[in-house]
Amino acid sequence: MADWDRSESVALYMLSQRLPDSTAVRLQSITTVADRWAKVTGEFSIKSQYTEIDLLSVFSEMCCSTISEVRTFLGQMRVKRKELATVGVSVTPKDYQTAILKAIPEEMSKFASGLLTASRMFAPTTQINPDILIDHICEESDRLAMRHKHEKTAKG
Repeated sequence: MADWDRSESVALYMLSQRLPDSTAVRLQSITTVADRWAKVTGEFSIKSQYTEIDLLSVFSEMCCSTISEVRTFLGQMRVKRKELATVGVSVTPKDYQTAILKAIPEEMSKFASGLLTASRMFAPTTQINPDILIDHICEESDRLAMRHKHEKTAKG
């Protein structure tokens, strides 16, 4: 019994050293390591779910306003998707495509929708890889940005 109590004390100490002070103070009234751990995991699991929802919400609300910024923006979207994956939030390829189409300027969205429609016509059972879609969108946005730049130069 003495060994059990000593192990329990060591475990309580080690747990308290890993927790923020505010959390450790709130848990002082809980006497066993198992009960403290259950309380911590329950509380942080709920907070983790809220954080995941917030991160996913921020991802789905990303927006790019100009064609000249599309390449940079979509690069940031790729990074944000990988960040989400590292914290356990999965964005399906279909959700990713939807987020891309929603986030880019309307002219680019029409172009991308056309690509997706054409790919479904030729291979109805397969989906276009979102990274390939992004590459095509970036190429088109670069082409349009150059065209707009030349048009401004010709007018000026």
